Amino acid sequence: MERMTFDDAVITCTDMRSRVAVPTSLQEQIFIWELVNAVDSEAVYIGCTDKEEEGKWLQPGDGGEECSFFNWYPGEPNNAGGEDCAFMNPDFNGRWSDNTCIWPKYVVCQRPAVAPTDPQIRLHCLQADTNGHFASHCLTGHVIE
Repeated sequence: MERMTFDDAVITCTDMRSRVAVPTSLQEQIFIWELVNAVDSEAVYIGCTDKEEEGKWLQPGDGGEECSFFNWYPGEPNNAGGEDCAFMNPDFNGRWSDNTCIWPKYVVCQRPAVAPTDPQIRLHCLQADTNGHFASHCLTGHVIE
């Protein structure tokens, strides 16, 4: 894993036909946090930003879908000094903070995947390296909405 700015994270994930991971439940939040912490206990960008309108957290890219799940640390987001990007903060055990988008952090990319043995089972693989190779870490048995 490598650290990158938020904009570079969006580009990198898009180039891999995925997006910066956005947890939509506490289960997904824990999954992503534990996945990253297995490698290193560092900050991880979440695919939510309020660059367009302060306080309105959207996913980057076409459509700008609103983020629906939040796990903010008390007192966050605080927009101290133009902070527009959400991240999982290791100082708060993965609870969210906002920060400027230029501070390099880890990123987890997410894309839907279909299980090859049963097209009705939906899997979501949430980790890829910067070369676009997805690891075998998938959240199974959970529908990401």
